[in-house]
Order: sequence, then C-alpha cells, then structure tokens
Amino acid sequence: MQTKSRLVKIAVMAGMPLAVLALALLAHMQRRAHSSQTNASNHMAASMQPATALSAAQKQDLTRAYGALPLAFEANQGQTAPEFAIWRTARVTNCS
Repeated sequence: MQTKSRLVKIAVMAGMPLAVLALALLAHMQRRAHSSQTNASNHMAASMQPATALSAAQKQDLTRAYGALPLAFEANQGQTAPEFAIWRTARVTNCS
C-alpha cells in the first residue's frame, strides 16, 4: 500500500508542472489568435476604399463580359454526389 501512495505522489508531482505548462501554452495561443484577428481586421478596414460609380459605358461593358463567361449547366448523371440535380461546368482557358 505504501508503494502505491508513493507512485500517486510522484505522478501528481510530475503532472502538476505539465498541467500548468499546458494552461500557460493555451493562454498564449489564445492571446496570439486574438491579436492576429485584431490585426487582420484593422488591415482590412484600412485597405477598403469606397466604391466608385460606373459610367453607363462601363456598366454595358461589364454586362457584355459577364454574359460571355464560359459557363454551362448539365444534369447530374453520376458525375457528382446524387443530392446535386445539376452541376456547373466551365471551359478552361489560358489567361497568360
């Protein structure tokens, strides 16, 4: 019985510093995550600019370009998961 209580004491003595270290590491990781989220939101807010109004010619050009996008839809005949009735395909083009 004496040996068992000694082993328990050793386990507790070894486990306590590990638990404290784990808690300190967790707190440090949470602080870093919060700090990086704050920095990212500040950077995003600083880089955002108000939208500029488009002229009628620019709107017409964008509408024409949007209509020319190479998209097609086809029935799902086993190409993908059965819960999708249709799926989108696109021609691959080289943009170099």
